Amino acid sequence: HLGMAGLAARTTTTTTALTAVGPTSRKVVGTVRGETTEVLHIEYSNRDFVVITQVGKIGTVFDVQRKAFSARAVFGQRGSDIMHIYVRMVASLVAPTSQKPLTVCLAIKSPSMDDGDDLRALLNRLGSK
Repeated sequence: HLGMAGLAARTTTTTTALTAVGPTSRKVVGTVRGETTEVLHIEYSNRDFVVITQVGKIGTVFDVQRKAFSARAVFGQRGSDIMHIYVRMVASLVAPTSQKPLTVCLAIKSPSMDDGDDLRALLNRLGSK
């Protein structure tokens, strides 16, 4: 029985430099109807991923196909028209020329049509970074 000390003495470490290119991300924080709101956009090679949260969680997850716009709730709240409007806004303002599929996560405390201008302004700030 060697124990951890014996194992460590027999272990060698090899370090290899990797020049991996990972996803790029952008984040903005602002207010939507007085609530602190974080927007995060991560661009993967095969998908765009956007989180909009007022509660520090991912909330409802939508899968969006941009070519023939379709969005479906994968996890979380289903059947909310206002959430689908938000998803359409995200798809049109975040990487609008991308043809990659899009995942949108929404965790908005009290979704309302009154949020539209504030949310649009945040998304525009995200695009200008």
